[in-house]
Amino acid sequence: ATLRELVAKYPASRESIDGHLFIAALEADHEQYADALATLTDILARTNLTYADRIEGFARKGFSLIELKRYDEAQVSLDASVAEWKKVPHLEDPYYIAAAAPPAGERDRVLKQGDTFAVFDHHGDMRPVGMKASSRFDSSGSPRKRGW
Repeated sequence: ATLRELVAKYPASRESIDGHLFIAALEADHEQYADALATLTDILARTNLTYADRIEGFARKGFSLIELKRYDEAQVSLDASVAEWKKVPHLEDPYYIAAAAPPAGERDRVLKQGDTFAVFDHHGDMRPVGMKASSRFDSSGSPRKRGW
């Protein structure tokens, strides 16, 4: 509910977009593909998405449609993801490698104590903004503001 509140309260913010994408990812992770599809349809209706957001949205939508055995629609969505990727300005460097994940060794780290956990970047810092923002959380996934 907390992420949905963020999405509703701040629809134009970067955190809202990241939250919306995270909701869809959680729904798919829990095999709630119809819910993920509805969330992704809402996401893709937004007018303030980056190329990366649209690529991810169409790709995730395609995956959900495959899981729902709606193969023709999945192909359309996956094609849309590729079409968005082709719109992205690319470097004219023959050695350029597009990466969808951070370089090895730059993964987030998690520290847990009791029912509270904290997420740190590869430098050991908590990032202050966005869904990839690191912070402290209780076991329900709600941000925890004070104390461990």
